[in-house]
Amino acid sequence: MPHPAVKPQANDLSAFGANAPNPRMAAILKLTRKAGDSWLQKRIAFLLRGWGVRALGGKPLDVQSLGVWMRLYPQHNVCEKRILFTPQYFDAKERAFLASRIHENFTFLDIGANIGGYALYVASQAGPGARILAIEPQPEVYERLVFNIRQNPFATVKALDCAVADR
Repeated sequence: MPHPAVKPQANDLSAFGANAPNPRMAAILKLTRKAGDSWLQKRIAFLLRGWGVRALGGKPLDVQSLGVWMRLYPQHNVCEKRILFTPQYFDAKERAFLASRIHENFTFLDIGANIGGYALYVASQAGPGARILAIEPQPEVYERLVFNIRQNPFATVKALDCAVADR
């Protein structure tokens, strides 16, 4: 979630691929995504991730992560930063739990879907019979969610821009 004191950057709705990583950023992504689970490997990955976020200066990247295509804005969104640079650490236990239960015609509700990390991951695993509902109330983030859904033709995800509670 963006920090309240930081005005969110307008979403870039240009064609997917317009924000492809340059060679330097591609190298950073390769290193951070290959990092293992040891303390030292994680510290190096997090250091490189910080450099990468600063190098982007608030701009998004168009990448494949968690088996799906996404445009990610890591500057002020922890979820997007983790999915972009270190997807292997992005809620690994939760994703393994979901993967063990996904089946044909799977139904999944993603409340507070953010940019679609869970919803799109489930869609990539469940196949065309799945029914996935992604709910995201923040207008800027909802727009990113819809953009990411559209980049994945297999995605059987319906997005709703509403809140499920008043707090």
